[in-house]
Amino acid sequence: MLKTVNLMMLLAFCLGNSGCASKPDEESLSPQEEDLAAATAYLAENPDDLDALIWVGRRLGYLRRYAEAVEIYTEGLRRWKDEPQLLRHRGHRYLSLRRFDLAERDLRLASEVTSRRPDAIEPDGIPNSLNIPTSTLHTNIYYHLGLAHFYQRRWSRAALAFEECLSRSTRDDMRVAAANWAALSFFRADDVPSGARILKSIAGSIHIIENTDYDDLCKLQLGQMDPSDVMASLSGGIGLATKGYGLSAFLQRLGAEIERGDLLRRIVSSTPQSSFGHIAAEMDLSHMDAEDLPPGHSLFLAGRRFPVTAPVKSYQQGSYDATRETCWFVSDRILPSRPSRGCNTPTRLGTRGVDDPERKLRVEENGWTVADAQAQIDQFVIHFDVCVTSQRCFQVLHDIRGLSVHFMLDVDGTIYQTCDMTVRARH
Repeated sequence: MLKTVNLMMLLAFCLGNSGCASKPDEESLSPQEEDLAAATAYLAENPDDLDALIWVGRRLGYLRRYAEAVEIYTEGLRRWKDEPQLLRHRGHRYLSLRRFDLAERDLRLASEVTSRRPDAIEPDGIPNSLNIPTSTLHTNIYYHLGLAHFYQRRWSRAALAFEECLSRSTRDDMRVAAANWAALSFFRADDVPSGARILKSIAGSIHIIENTDYDDLCKLQLGQMDPSDVMASLSGGIGLATKGYGLSAFLQRLGAEIERGDLLRRIVSSTPQSSFGHIAAEMDLSHMDAEDLPPGHSLFLAGRRFPVTAPVKSYQQGSYDATRETCWFVSDRILPSRPSRGCNTPTRLGTRGVDDPERKLRVEENGWTVADAQAQIDQFVIHFDVCVTSQRCFQVLHDIRGLSVHFMLDVDGTIYQTCDMTVRARH
């Protein structure tokens, strides 16, 4: 009973956010909003219909209401535990929200559950011109799992997931999409022979209904299309995100980094933010921009630099360093002069706790990634220390009390970062 009440409340919220009261004014709604209103009303009448719940989530996604879609799927998973369709769709929308670790978790579990089940055609929410679905539940699980790995720059894992998707694909549209991403993943993993093998496996007579952009990208990688022709064909929307990102990967292999950077910026500035090519361009661009940053304008998370406009003095660049196991201002002294309780030790830092068991295992085995850190850190505390200057603040914390802090903001606007955000400051 409680689960049904929770679902009804969530449906009321979804309907209300689309501008509807109990009875929507159809003249004020777009076609997609009308579809959502109809799907929501149907689910309200049929709360035990799994497909009805999935379609509400999908309709929310088409309206870019990704967090609400995740809530719908999460409510469904409380009723249908480990249902692979729900995990597959929630994983997709976690990708849209840039929660790649959560997407990976859902999609990996979905792949494990479906290993014991037959595959099934997955209906398209926006049908192609022939109204022929081109993907299945299994292929979509592995396709999105590959993307979750790709966005986290786990190239080998991404390649294996996309290759599994390719092996299960029954339509050429899905085959060229999976082959494109598999080849890109192998190339990024410096496994050129495997990437070439994947591309050659789909060469020949194929019948494409809608994925012509991916077909062109495979031909580009095979040398069957000229990159200048691909560049000239770019227009906008999802096509620019898809084909543009594939072309940027080709330019990377050629070493044309300036042209690649310009194309990535074009994609990020003018394509739908949830498109897969856009997200990939966003990730690549963040790495390129961080590498090109001038010193003094970046913060560090999991060892990676992130651009900021404010002036920054970092422990990585010789400034106040909380990782140092001696006093800062009296370098021949190790222990703090008047330590806080339990802080009379050379180290002024601790180990950051990890609340998710799978994430904890990853961190213990491979160290922190940006995605894991973003998932774990969810609070920023601002504290006025009455020390007036950052110099005095660091002296009191590090040399006198044996404490630490990630950041100090000085009176002139300079940010001091004393350690990576993935460690626990002792304060």
